[in-house]
Amino acid sequence: MTYTEKRLEEVLKIAVDRFLGWKLPKDFQPDGGISFKSGVCETIGTHLFTAQQANEMLKYVLEEALSTSIHQALAEERAKVVEVEEKYQELIMAVEKKYEGETRHETALKYIRSAEKTDCGEVKNSFIDKLTDNK
Repeated sequence: MTYTEKRLEEVLKIAVDRFLGWKLPKDFQPDGGISFKSGVCETIGTHLFTAQQANEMLKYVLEEALSTSIHQALAEERAKVVEVEEKYQELIMAVEKKYEGETRHETALKYIRSAEKTDCGEVKNSFIDKLTDNK
């Protein structure tokens, strides 16, 4: 099951539960030969559909909009990830010579730390130090 399908099922379950628990309005007037006697008891939800039928109806009503919305949100998140990855690659590829036995990432961290210490005096507990304290 894809993320979109899973999310759609979650939304549909909530929608069905709320639909079946909805208090019918006082002026509710069903058609098609269905009889309804207002005021006999508090009418909540509908007895016209089973939970499965309500699920199918709401899926039909909501599926396209939810699917489009979910796909749009995922596309926006993917674009952000690509942008961050491109910036990261640009940063580490700026390291022309890496130290032997290190990745470009590790060498880039050393360069940044060194530059911070040179320009700003010794920096204690910098953001980069916190990220790499375990190394």
